Parts: sequence; structure tokens; C-alpha cells
Amino acid sequence: MNECSTGPVTQKGGAVWAPPAPFVVDGATTGCVGTFSGYDVDPAPGVTITWDYPAGWATNNIFPNNNGGFFNRGESGYVVFTKTNVCFAQSDSIYVDVTTSTPAHAVLAEGSLALCQGIQEFLSFNLDPTTTYSSLYLTAGGSGWQLVTDTDTSMFLTPSYNPGPFNLAVTSNNACGATVTNFSLNSIQTIYPSDAASWETLPNGLSIDYYAPTIYSYQWLLEGQPIQGATQQLYVPTVTGNYALEVSVVENGCPLPAPYISQSQYVEVAITVGVNEAATSNMSIYPNPFNTEFVIETTELTSISVMNAMGEVVLSRTINGRTSIDATTLAAGIYFVREETSGVVMKLVKN
Repeated sequence: MNECSTGPVTQKGGAVWAPPAPFVVDGATTGCVGTFSGYDVDPAPGVTITWDYPAGWATNNIFPNNNGGFFNRGESGYVVFTKTNVCFAQSDSIYVDVTTSTPAHAVLAEGSLALCQGIQEFLSFNLDPTTTYSSLYLTAGGSGWQLVTDTDTSMFLTPSYNPGPFNLAVTSNNACGATVTNFSLNSIQTIYPSDAASWETLPNGLSIDYYAPTIYSYQWLLEGQPIQGATQQLYVPTVTGNYALEVSVVENGCPLPAPYISQSQYVEVAITVGVNEAATSNMSIYPNPFNTEFVIETTELTSISVMNAMGEVVLSRTINGRTSIDATTLAAGIYFVREETSGVVMKLVKN
């Protein structure tokens, strides 16, 4: 046969020829302009190996057996090796991404560099697309900052009560080298309140003066338990017991890690009007005791609150003149009715 016939196996010159065995090009897929790297394939008897490479590449050293060589890199592109025998040729290639410089600096993508004191914070970073690997390093020393998790582009931080600043280094690497981006971290200190309590008995109620930043919620406690509806700075107690005030504080956008509770104060409450005593205020209540409903009469427009023995508000009404109040849903027991204008508290019993 003078010519190679078509098909997967053919003859020429009395020999049987098959396509060269499949092969894979080995070598780096990323690099930097001007640097060099080796690319090779497995040699095979009777097979001629040729290669092609992208623009700007130059031969540095060719292997003696022609199965590869070293090249100085130019532009990005495919390095192509071709195996050829008498009748067949087979090519394979590898794409090499060639970068011209070290990575651009990392950019903070999520989170804040001014972290709330003692509160866990998530930070993440956008890296240059040429980055092949990266690392995060917090230079905190003995500051008490805690790195919770660390990945290539994100971390959780629990800042200490030492305000800093401290350095967070984000290193991006590619074939051309490394770029270090430094971020300055600060811990915003939230001041715990310093309470100077002005505890008073009725009618002025209880209040606590705080030296603190913004207080955005109040909750009064009786024997350590929240009093329903007692969420103002001033509270008028209805029963004797140990009272305290819980406040939530925020400073520069940072809350305390947990609400602050003042020292408790024992308050003895004297009821102004008893069950069968004559009213000395502008309000009267009857019948007392009652079964399902009771009547409140006032000489002027006012508001009243009905509290149980724990000081929880169970009913509230606006009263002007004579008002009948349905209390069928209330359990039998002792209640206290507070007239908000004067602060007078009257004892009320349900049979």
C-alpha cells in the first residue's frame, strides 16, 4: 500500500499504523509574564512530538527526547503538543492563564471594621480574580480578640474590650507574587450604666438615674421577674418586694452584649385606700369585694390600671364619671387599682 487508508488502523510500507495513544499535557496552568515553566507529555517510540504556544512565549530549554520543554511565558493561551506517526497525528493542549502583575488589593465586602465590643462579627473580602490562594491573619497579640473561623475570604471575629486598633492582614497570591492588604480594626466600647438609684415610695414611684449612653428599653423586675407593662423609666409599685430595673443600652450603634440589671431595692408599699375605707381621692370603687364586675367613679377624666398581686397590669381603662368594668376573666384574689393622675392605689378583692 502506497497511501495510508482511512480508519482507526491502517498500513503503509508493510507496517500497521494506529493513532498515537491518548496523552495529557502536564504543566502549570497559571503563571506570570516572563517567568518560565516546563510542559511535557509521555514519549512514545516512533512518534514525533511538536508543540505550539501563545504569542510572546519563547523556548527556554527543549527536552532531548522532544516530549516537552521549558518556555518563558508571554500572553495567556493554549500550549499545544502534537504526536505524529506515519499515518496519524493527535493533539492535546493545556490553557495557561498568564498574569502581568501581583493581585489587586483585597476589598472588604461585608461587615464593619469598627466592631461592637464583645459581639461576634462576620467579615468577608473580595479578592482579585487572578488570586490562586489567600490567607487572613489577625495581629492581635494579647488583646483578647478571638478568631472564630478562617477561610480564604471570610472570618468571624469576637472583639475584645481592648479598643485597639489592631491589624488584619489579607494576603492574595498569584504566579507573580503576593499582595498584602492591611485593615485597621477597632472595638467600640459600650459603657455599662452606673446606677444611682433614687428609690421612693408612693406616690412618686421608682426611678433610677443612669450615667449611660442611649437607653432604648426599660423593664422593671419584681423579685427578679419582669412586670407586665412596666416598661417606662418611672414605675409605681403596687406590692411590697424587691424591685430592679433592666435596661438595654446602645452606644455608637453598638448594644451591650446583654441587658444591664440594676441592683435590687426592697420597697414597702402602703396601700392608700383599703377595702372598706373611705376614698380620699377623686376616685371611688364599688362593690368591693365584687363577683363579676365593679364600678369606678371619678370626678374628672383619668386613666386607671388594674394590677394583680405581682404588679402585673391585667386591665387598663380611661375613666370619666361612672364606668362599669367587666372582670369575669379575672381569677379570684386581691387586685390593686391605680389612678394614674394622683398615683392613688386602692385595694380591690374579687370573690
